[in-house]
Amino acid sequence: MSITAIRNGIYTTLTASGPWAIEEISACSYDPLERAAACAITYFPEGTSEIEPLTFGSPRQEQRHWRIGGTLWIRVLDDPKAVLGRIWQGYDDILDTFAKDDTLASSACESHLASITHDSNRFWEAGGHLRKPVDWVLRAEEF
Repeated sequence: MSITAIRNGIYTTLTASGPWAIEEISACSYDPLERAAACAITYFPEGTSEIEPLTFGSPRQEQRHWRIGGTLWIRVLDDPKAVLGRIWQGYDDILDTFAKDDTLASSACESHLASITHDSNRFWEAGGHLRKPVDWVLRAEEF
């Protein structure tokens, strides 16, 4: 397998098991933020991914611990209570979606959500829309 297979597995898991539409998710660009959708998701390799040899010689077997960082972008509308409600719901949606398939559509041996975080002072403007980011980190492992 490869990190590209993991990327595709995350996309499949998000679209098949989560409440997000295909056009709301991207691993390649911030295009979904330009649309008027209530939520968007972007994700990319993040931080340090670890690769450990399991055998020596050729071919070498490795255990790979991929670290993928993502953001749920919640569109800010006129109702602050609705935004706060979507932040709470976003935590549940992210956790529940990844819990449904810890193999990420058979692209990983195991994966788990390592963290979800939200900074109440952080906002992002894109395409004329104000967004509230909820960041998450997924750890995917393959042998």
